[in-house]
Amino acid sequence: MDSISKERRSWNMSRIRSADTKPELLVRSALHRAGFRFRLYGKVSKKICAKGILPGKPDIVLAKYRLVIFIHGCFWHCHEGCKRSNIPKTNSEYWKDKLSGNKVRDLKNISKLEEMGWRPIIIWECELKSDFNIENLEKKYMRQLTVGSMFSGIGGIDLGFEEAGFKVIWANEFNEKSCETFKNYERFKHVTMYNQDVHTLDTDDLEKVDIIASGFPCQAFSIAGYQQGFNDSKGRGNLFFETARFIDKLRPKAFLLENVRNLQSHDNGNTLIVIKNTLVKDLGYSFIPFVLNSKEYGNIPQTRERIYIVGFKNEAGIENIVDKSNKQKYSSKTERFNIPDPIKLTKTIHDCIFKKKQDDIFYYKENHIYYPTLIEEMVNRDTVYQWRRVYVRENKSNLCPTLTANMGAGGHNVPLIIDDYGIRKLTPKECLNFQGYPEDFNFPENMARSHCYMQAGNSVVVPVIKRIAEEIRKVLEE
Repeated sequence: MDSISKERRSWNMSRIRSADTKPELLVRSALHRAGFRFRLYGKVSKKICAKGILPGKPDIVLAKYRLVIFIHGCFWHCHEGCKRSNIPKTNSEYWKDKLSGNKVRDLKNISKLEEMGWRPIIIWECELKSDFNIENLEKKYMRQLTVGSMFSGIGGIDLGFEEAGFKVIWANEFNEKSCETFKNYERFKHVTMYNQDVHTLDTDDLEKVDIIASGFPCQAFSIAGYQQGFNDSKGRGNLFFETARFIDKLRPKAFLLENVRNLQSHDNGNTLIVIKNTLVKDLGYSFIPFVLNSKEYGNIPQTRERIYIVGFKNEAGIENIVDKSNKQKYSSKTERFNIPDPIKLTKTIHDCIFKKKQDDIFYYKENHIYYPTLIEEMVNRDTVYQWRRVYVRENKSNLCPTLTANMGAGGHNVPLIIDDYGIRKLTPKECLNFQGYPEDFNFPENMARSHCYMQAGNSVVVPVIKRIAEEIRKVLEE
């Protein structure tokens, strides 16, 4: 039986402080003294979250570390085993319903945050009796896992890891123009870039890192190339063994390799066997290969299939467990690693192309040799086309076809669209959009279009890399 009226209870509840509580101020002060910068009440950039507010409105957001902190009162959030969480004897049914509702809501919010790639942690009121010791929190959650990046290009793999909460320490890229684009991005200012032939790079000069990421050149294995593999006349096929050299000398906790899908079937599968034997038998790492398509795993409207290979140190011979439905506890990182699940494609090509008129250089003029065929065949504004030497190919799935480095060679290689002003090629910036790059990533001024197209086509789909990196981080931090 409630001893007070509903109106009085409602008034009492309204007087309970829900923000800027003493525990919150204690944690904020400790973080600030330690030099950490953060946002309050779940507020983030709309580039991170469309609404600008994270689920559950976490008390503290450390975006750099993909970390959110809830500072919970033991009573209001049902801290199990804590004497402060006992249900009042008066009007106990009311309190049971209210507090259990709070607990269910907390669990839903944490689940949503984890799906978004955030790391939610809870600090309980009873843990803050006198002062807040940040050292344990810092050691456990705020040491960023580090990455060394090989064959970095303009930084697509690097950016995926950075967005997943890692810190890229160094990168290597031979192409000077790609390095210019990499260094043009503000978020990469802290990265040491080695613009040189990987064969000349001494691993003793490099800082040891937790992860080595390598998008070693794919032309030797690509269907679009001559498929010469390890015998590639330009030496590109053998660059995998430079990746192996770096892994052998630096001994990272894990690695991520990226290449064209055709790598798995090249030379009747023998190429992949050589790579596996090198990583497993020679270097002692596990071997987890999988193929992902950006339209199914990155929410990007481009058909782009790539093979990814993940491996963990000292786990040679251990197999990844794909079906974890039995909820068994697995001891190894390789077994616990989750290959990302497919996600719904909600974006269309219109999310990647610009509505305003672009520079005239991108439009086909009426006197162009291809124009009569293009104007007759291109009728659908909701898809992307390609000129295939003697005919026009329409993407029936209303997606962008796989972008290639050959776009930099001009001609028929750049995909085509229809806008309000005519028939035109995708711009280099739109190609970056179809690779999932953020809006603030731009090519340097005065960079030749041919270089821009080549760099965009050579890159990776950033959201797919981010999802893989998040799964790597989860198992390394468990």
